[in-house]
Amino acid sequence: MRFRSWPVLVFGFGVLLLLMAVSGLATWSETRRLYANWQSLDKSYQDGERSLQQIRSDIQVSGLLARDYLLDPSPAHASSYKTQLLANRAEMNSQLERLERTIAHEHQPKLTLLGAQLQSYWDSLGPIFSWTPAQEQSLSPAFLRNSAIPRRDAAMALAKEIERLNEENHGSRQKDIEQSQAHFESAFSYAALLSMAVGLLVSIASVARISELEGVALRQHLRTEEAERQLRDLSQQLVKAQEEERRSISRELHDEVGQMLTGLRMDLSNLQRFDAEPAKEFEIKLQECRILLEQTVQSVRDLAMGLRPSMLDDLGLGAALEWQAREFARRYDIPVNLELDAPLDRLTETQKVSIYRVVQEALTNCARHARAKSIGIRLNEDGSTLKLAVADDGIGMAEDGGKASGIGLTGIQERVRELGGAFSILSAPQHGTTLSVMIPLRTAQL
Repeated sequence: MRFRSWPVLVFGFGVLLLLMAVSGLATWSETRRLYANWQSLDKSYQDGERSLQQIRSDIQVSGLLARDYLLDPSPAHASSYKTQLLANRAEMNSQLERLERTIAHEHQPKLTLLGAQLQSYWDSLGPIFSWTPAQEQSLSPAFLRNSAIPRRDAAMALAKEIERLNEENHGSRQKDIEQSQAHFESAFSYAALLSMAVGLLVSIASVARISELEGVALRQHLRTEEAERQLRDLSQQLVKAQEEERRSISRELHDEVGQMLTGLRMDLSNLQRFDAEPAKEFEIKLQECRILLEQTVQSVRDLAMGLRPSMLDDLGLGAALEWQAREFARRYDIPVNLELDAPLDRLTETQKVSIYRVVQEALTNCARHARAKSIGIRLNEDGSTLKLAVADDGIGMAEDGGKASGIGLTGIQERVRELGGAFSILSAPQHGTTLSVMIPLRTAQL
């Protein structure tokens, strides 16, 4: 079976397209993931920064409100300061809860400590709203100096520490994302190189296959041109052979049959003069006419047998081959050994005629060129193949003589090709020539 390259090329192109599709999808997916991580990291960092800034601001505002409340001599503003401080505390607690969702897990203890510091700070501010004006005036400086301000500063310092931790966490996560990006770039480069390698292999295979097919097409074109040239030569040679055959038949009819008929006519005319002669003289002349007539009939019969042997139709291929071998041996004085071991009755009419003509042409070539002393013809069956071999012990052929360059061998080759068979010649100088023909029997069976 001939190798068919298109499934391999289709598979190669399919793998290449699959790699490109997978690489594209992976790139798109990984890019989206990296972008989402960058967005999440940036949003988390910005939220943490805003929450810490807001907490520091709320601590500053609460300290100012507490100071203003303690320094304000009017008790009418106490409820207003208390409301503002409570709202400030609620805002700070809300920012703490938001910060818990954004801060890294390993930094949660620091955040818990900040919450405790803030709680302690607010707890320290609680008693000031129950002081009397006299208590506010006497206790405020010491309270602010020894309790409120230190707790506020401690909370502010802790918030600053959490801010630093948030920046460290942001840098750490940024490095993780950059490392993921580096892995992605490495994987993308590997996939791109793999796709390029597969594409290069497919391209090389395609170019090689196209080059091979172009070479095959060129050789086939040259063979076609050579076959056309041989057919033109064969056609010309066939025309020449036809004219030569007509000339030969015309010459045979004119030189041999025509002369015999002319002689017969003259002899019949002369018989009139022997009417008065003795019966014996008349009988001799009549016998000579009969002999001449028999020779004429035999010549016409030989001529007809050369054109188309009737026994091929009447008695079959075996009898026709035996007659041909006897006639060749009688005419050229070269013994012919014929061996028939094949089912000749199963052959079609076309194959019978073709085999007969092949043997006839082979014998003609032996008579013209071989200078053989003996010829062997063997026709036998080998499995599902009919084999014909014509061998002589003559001078053989030249080294390039096996090529069917003459009209006879070309005709044999064309006949065998029409039968779906094979034709070969084995020859060596001074060692004879063997012409072999193999025909599949399955195409010949009726």
